[in-house]
Amino acid sequence: MFRGWPAALPADIEVLTVQLPGREVRIAETPLTDYREAVTRCFTALRPLLDRPYALFGHSMGALLAYGVAVTARRMYAPSPQRLLVSGCAGPGSRPDRPARGQWSDAELVEDLRELGGTPEGCSPTPRCWT
Repeated sequence: MFRGWPAALPADIEVLTVQLPGREVRIAETPLTDYREAVTRCFTALRPLLDRPYALFGHSMGALLAYGVAVTARRMYAPSPQRLLVSGCAGPGSRPDRPARGQWSDAELVEDLRELGGTPEGCSPTPRCWT
């Protein structure tokens, strides 16, 4: 979804992406399972590039990592991002408005998606309808 963004930005903005072990082209590598280690590795990889103005963007788990990198930069007295842009993730310290979605029945999940406007009214709670 985000792959086309660099082409839409001005030429003087360089977009760098983070590719974690165990994902996409790094699928053969052992995935990271510890948040602090993931943040430390991301910050360590990015630190040499922080000598110029930068922003961080993350979506979902990437939002957590971007936030962690921004906090780490401040703690390490490295330059902080000019902007921290996050999506698809609740903010630190927030409480979920609807906990344990992973344990909901299909009918409960479909009803929630309907309330959010993401499921057609005639859709029954079967995966067949979700495509």
